[in-house]
Amino acid sequence: MSIVPSSNLGGIMFFEQRLPGWETNAGSIGLLVGDVSALLALTENARDAYDAQQNALNAARAATQKANDAVRAMKALGSIDIQKIKTYADSTNNPGVYAIAELPAPTAPSSVPPPGLCTNLNVTIMPTGALTLKWKCVNPVGASGTSYEVARRIGATGSFVNIGSGGGNKTFIDDTLPSGSSPVFYRITGIRSTVRGTTNEFVVNFGVGGVGGGGGFTVQSINEVTPVQLAA
Repeated sequence: MSIVPSSNLGGIMFFEQRLPGWETNAGSIGLLVGDVSALLALTENARDAYDAQQNALNAARAATQKANDAVRAMKALGSIDIQKIKTYADSTNNPGVYAIAELPAPTAPSSVPPPGLCTNLNVTIMPTGALTLKWKCVNPVGASGTSYEVARRIGATGSFVNIGSGGGNKTFIDDTLPSGSSPVFYRITGIRSTVRGTTNEFVVNFGVGGVGGGGGFTVQSINEVTPVQLAA
């Protein structure tokens, strides 16, 4: 293991501290005067080079800080001026201002897509015979205020009738379903203001005796490939 420090400054200081004694006692430690003189010259040269390097680094740091401060000041005032240009373009309703200023015109905000598709309908039968419907719906980012329209048709033919809204909690209780009904079709649609999402249709097939008959039921989506919900 070397006894001379590995760092530049450490190595320089190591020899600077010892060379005066080596010069005085060269013969006593087995060195020639020329050995000490040569090492002394190299040590002084190393010190000069190291000091010059440190001065250059300090100057570079100062120059970097000065440049950063100058650019920061430029951007700050430039941002204020750009905002003034935008305000002028808006107040004069003149988008041509952006072209004159060589600035990109602001893009129109993109509209939020319609509500998502309602999926994974889960049905439970309450002791009263009413059905509790629960579903999932992944809505677009930025969408809020989505409610859910629930329509129902009893039997394989006929028209769907709107029976209410699931609100924002993706849950609806159908307490107007006549006993013995089967199959029962539900259409659930996400609605946000005047924008309607894609309707998904589900069919609930009850066993012997229809709803309330105790024969169990299945739930299947018409518009998606999902596992059938089975209930005893």
